[in-house]
Amino acid sequence: MDRTQLIDLTYEAVDEIKNQDMYHSYITAKKAIDKPELKPLFDAFIEAKNYFDEVSKYGKFHPDYKQATLKLMEAKTALYSTKEYMAYQKANETLNLYLRDIAFKITQMLSECLVTSDKKASCHTKGH
Repeated sequence: MDRTQLIDLTYEAVDEIKNQDMYHSYITAKKAIDKPELKPLFDAFIEAKNYFDEVSKYGKFHPDYKQATLKLMEAKTALYSTKEYMAYQKANETLNLYLRDIAFKITQMLSECLVTSDKKASCHTKGH
């Protein structure tokens, strides 16, 4: 099997993942948080985060540090407590955990095929 065939198989695996319910749940949740109704909450969060980042460069000694912290916490709570954002976070986490697991297993299998000067590659003795 050459490199092109392996890449084609990878695309097939990606297509298989995209056909799963967890992927569709993620896409649905992503579309839900992109609704115009949530835009003001996102804008407020981004504005508060930028303000906090600017103020926190100077640490707790900046006169607006407490105000910036409070503003960020309020904006974050307002956004993160919406049912749409909570559903998005859950779908995102579920999909990412699944993808990390797959990536880990693939990396593990490939690392077994690495040949080093002090260790014989174990994948050459397994299967065919």
